Amino acid sequence: MIATVQRGSKALSTSALTDTDTIPVALSDTALAIVLVSFRTSGGTSNRTKRRLWNAKITSTTQITFERLDNGDSNVATTVCWEVIEFASGEAAVQKNATAENPTGDPLDVTISTVATDRAVVFFSFATNQDAPVDGNRPTAHFSSTTNLQFDFHGTPSSGYWKAFWSVVEFASGDVTVQTGTISISGTTTSTTGSPGTNFASTTATALVLSYRGNAGSSIYQRGLMRLRATGVGTLTLDRTSGQIGSGSDEVARWHSIEFLDGTVCQYVDADMVGASSATPSITTVDTARACVLASGWFNARREHSASQEEPESFATYALGASAVTVTRTSSEPARARSAT
Repeated sequence: MIATVQRGSKALSTSALTDTDTIPVALSDTALAIVLVSFRTSGGTSNRTKRRLWNAKITSTTQITFERLDNGDSNVATTVCWEVIEFASGEAAVQKNATAENPTGDPLDVTISTVATDRAVVFFSFATNQDAPVDGNRPTAHFSSTTNLQFDFHGTPSSGYWKAFWSVVEFASGDVTVQTGTISISGTTTSTTGSPGTNFASTTATALVLSYRGNAGSSIYQRGLMRLRATGVGTLTLDRTSGQIGSGSDEVARWHSIEFLDGTVCQYVDADMVGASSATPSITTVDTARACVLASGWFNARREHSASQEEPESFATYALGASAVTVTRTSSEPARARSAT
């Protein structure tokens, strides 16, 4: 299914809107490759979220290009960890593109070539020049039909710009079963559950992809961060921090499950960072040239998008090794953070 996975990390430009990194071994076919990214950030005097969110796309057989929509603070330092996944010919069909900058409408519909939605999944990276993308300005994505990719917000963004780079992967018939759905969480609730339409045969053959949108009740970014796990063959558990949530903190999580039918093995690990800037949960040994990381998580502290209270610790990078996943954030504050990979 996967021909090869390559990975790397880079400290991105503190002043530019774009930057690049080199893929070590030239891809055989960029049309069959996607890039997954995670970021951690530090520094800054105004520190707004918009200066920390970057898109990523493959722009040649040996290059990844990163893009953001605001560079107003040269003190913001961002490190990216990336994974480039190239699928084997005949094992997957890949469509890739970008939304227009500052598209209008909620939902936003993007026409794609016909896919079988029971074996297709969408991955995307997102950038904005808005201060608080947690408040209705961060989208979920799913297929509303076999020819339409839909981005949903919590109400049409009222100002500023946003842009997403997206990749649709349609797996070969008989290799996977994909399901999708939503889970809502509101008020002071910190954990809730949902169910797939059909129980998974095994959680160890099932991977999860999460996107979420909502109204966090204020501009506090951490209210909008969530973690999703398959806690049973018929149970999906969604949780978030107990800190600072309250009235009006309503969110919707859009999940895609990928149940592999070809013998692919999935491992779930939990990184609990208590007063630490990193964690390295162990995994059963994997071939890193054919393995990748899908992750979600939250942190427990107040970080607003104001000049004095920003959320650099709300971002973490995920680096896969043969027998462990290294999760790294900027500092040991906030006191507690959890991540599922």
